[in-house]
Amino acid sequence: MVREYPCLIVEDEAHALYSDMIDGTSGRLGDACIFSLHKMLPEKDGGILVINNEKIIKHSVNLEHNGIILKYDLHRITQKRKRISYKLDTVIRNLVDVSPLWDLNLENETLQTYPIIIKNADRNEVYKRMNEKGFGVVTLYHTLIPEINNGNYKESYALSKKILNLPVHQDVNEDQIIVLVKTLEETIIEIKNEGFIRE
Repeated sequence: MVREYPCLIVEDEAHALYSDMIDGTSGRLGDACIFSLHKMLPEKDGGILVINNEKIIKHSVNLEHNGIILKYDLHRITQKRKRISYKLDTVIRNLVDVSPLWDLNLENETLQTYPIIIKNADRNEVYKRMNEKGFGVVTLYHTLIPEINNGNYKESYALSKKILNLPVHQDVNEDQIIVLVKTLEETIIEIKNEGFIRE
């Protein structure tokens, strides 16, 4: 539908470096796409612009290229992230108060983080305590645009309050995943016992 308008499509692939460059399942529809390096690789900052449309190439300015991405074995990182995601998916399904946001399809995607739904405890409190305990969990949906509110989009708004993202970084090992999930379970029980029930 967007192709009916005279505009360029730029895909935000801040979390999809491996799904695009290794799995080949994203980043192919737009005229260009942009990756965030520090969200996927041990880099302080920077990004990558990929141009899919030859017309843009003819009119683009010279962009700096310092070969950062060539330092990394993206295939190996992708496979490690898939193994960690699969292990996390297997053990997380045993918890009562947590469920995966969706069913994984690791043949076609490589996760940046593993999204879960916190069912019976305050997500923000879980986030706070898990980070205090040294686990780098993330809440990506803590602030929504004003148009997504409790009046117009009740289900989306409610879901945003329950999602927590767990790390699947390539430097994590399977034993650490077991400790992460056990700590998550204990933290949720602790929070429920203190009366921090989700909104």
